[in-house]
Amino acid sequence: MALTTAQKIALFDILETPYDGTVDRPTDEFSISGVTHVADNEDFKIQTKINDRLTNLSTAEENVLISYINEWQLIGVNVASVDGSIGGVNGVSYDPTIQLMRIQKSVKNLIPVMRYRKEITLGQEGNKVGMNLDSIR
Repeated sequence: MALTTAQKIALFDILETPYDGTVDRPTDEFSISGVTHVADNEDFKIQTKINDRLTNLSTAEENVLISYINEWQLIGVNVASVDGSIGGVNGVSYDPTIQLMRIQKSVKNLIPVMRYRKEITLGQEGNKVGMNLDSIR
């Protein structure tokens, strides 16, 4: 069972990684112009490493990952926390951002994106792979 496109987009959101493979870095105070970073070698694209990991997940690992993604999507953008108290007695509090952080940590254990970023950085330093393109937005 493979992830749907919506699940993959949510996964990249959880991993805080661009889905399309390029990263724009603003260079002025108004974020009008910037530098676009593009990996010109497939081995140095973080998306390639993530997709390779997805391909190599066992069925059990994939089921766990899908449950995390589904829970992430259910919480969605609802990040309002709720606290309750009567007089001096505090009640139950609910903060969805804490749950989102727990999901993110668990997903990053399954897909070690930070290690991938380090490997790419070390590889690019040795091979000088990649290019920067000036862009105006």
